[in-house]
Amino acid sequence: MRKTKPMHGTAKALGCEHLSLGRFCRLFPDLTSWAKDCGVTSLCEAEHIAAVLGGANGLMHDVDSDPYVKSKAFDHLLADELVRLPIPVVGRNAPVNDQSLAFRNLLRGYVLGLPSGQKVREAVAALGYPIDPTELDLKLSELRGFDCLDKKLRDKLACHTPLFLYLMREAGLNGGKRLGPVGSAIVLQVFGAMLVYCKSFLHDKDWKVDPCVARCDGQGLTLADFVRYVEGSH
Repeated sequence: MRKTKPMHGTAKALGCEHLSLGRFCRLFPDLTSWAKDCGVTSLCEAEHIAAVLGGANGLMHDVDSDPYVKSKAFDHLLADELVRLPIPVVGRNAPVNDQSLAFRNLLRGYVLGLPSGQKVREAVAALGYPIDPTELDLKLSELRGFDCLDKKLRDKLACHTPLFLYLMREAGLNGGKRLGPVGSAIVLQVFGAMLVYCKSFLHDKDWKVDPCVARCDGQGLTLADFVRYVEGSH
């Protein structure tokens, strides 16, 4: 059997399977991408930004992390193990930046045309989520290495932040114990879409929820009911 060569971050991000996934699962297809809003027009520019933000020496690398910390907060800093992914994942000859999960996520976001965190914040607020649609100050200028970018680009990124960095930074500024408002809304949108659009028992007109799961107050079935049932606190 012929062995296939592992694809590195840049090549993988450009793979057709990711583009197809992006077209299928984008929650807000009408929003322009963060790259377009920032005037980024080439893969080379996007790679430079991804390297500064999420590369091996990027500002998302927690260079001061304690090697014995077993868990970390939700924030923009990734542990060393996520910036230097193991060989079975990235391949033996992967370039140093392609070993970083943050670099890969940022580059995929560019290829998929994902919108900025700021635009997604406005969009989920318009859907009715209890989120203040006004812009959140991510204080990117305080992050180590952000000043390595051109000032004009820094100003644009502050207003049109790549979604991955936005979600991690938002969570960190909200205490780091859980995802922030926008990140939480995206998770709920994804689970909701799975229930509504996927073929499942929920679409069976004769299906009724088991009384041991649902509440008895006539308010209908919610995700919280499942959580309570699993935790045994129903």
